[in-house]
Amino acid sequence: MRISVRRLVVCLAIACLIFIASFTSARSQDDERNFALQFNAVNGSIATGAPINRTDNLRMEALVRYDGPSANGGVLIYNGNGCCNGWGLLMYGTNQGSNAGRLAILAGGVTVQDSQQSLTLPVGVWQRVRVESRGQRVTLSFPGKDPGPVFSFGTVPRNDLNFEAPSSVTVGQGFNGLIKDVRFTSLDTPNTLLEFWRLNEGTGSTATGVNGGLLNLTNTTWVRVPRHDNDDNDDRNDN
Repeated sequence: MRISVRRLVVCLAIACLIFIASFTSARSQDDERNFALQFNAVNGSIATGAPINRTDNLRMEALVRYDGPSANGGVLIYNGNGCCNGWGLLMYGTNQGSNAGRLAILAGGVTVQDSQQSLTLPVGVWQRVRVESRGQRVTLSFPGKDPGPVFSFGTVPRNDLNFEAPSSVTVGQGFNGLIKDVRFTSLDTPNTLLEFWRLNEGTGSTATGVNGGLLNLTNTTWVRVPRHDNDDNDDRNDN
């Protein structure tokens, strides 16, 4: 059976058009689901929820895009209360002069040690940040394709596993920029995912974690993010 060259060309063209249309539609739908949460320090943006009931052998991390300093800096990610058993990641503001954007460990409202001006968030770049405790030894790092430096810290005070009120998970307080993929992992063997907020809802005033935990969003804005913007520091749960 002979097939007309013209008919073959037409069929191939139609098939290509269908493939391109399907690919474009799928990619468009995928991009529509790729959101991040925008925080603005001046507007008092903050996300809060019930605390993760663990004080040791715990990893906290998030994917952030820092868009510039705020006056007072703030709490990038924190778990617990502001007194005796809470700890997390502090970010300096312009009121601390040239230290703006520098990261430090915050424990019970007191800075334990900082990153000696070496570990500073780059402006306008997606970066995964991590703070973790292993046997009361706390480290701060920039994980990803280029792991970057790791800084060790001293003992963080903890009373017990039952947080006193008021306690919460706090994300983005005093931060200017975008945050997504907030993850809490137990470092017991084997590692266990305690909660993971993708912050990918795109609408509403709450965010739901994969284990059902809720974050209440105050004065934040959903922003659609092209997927290639944050592929280099994806949400891999490496050890």
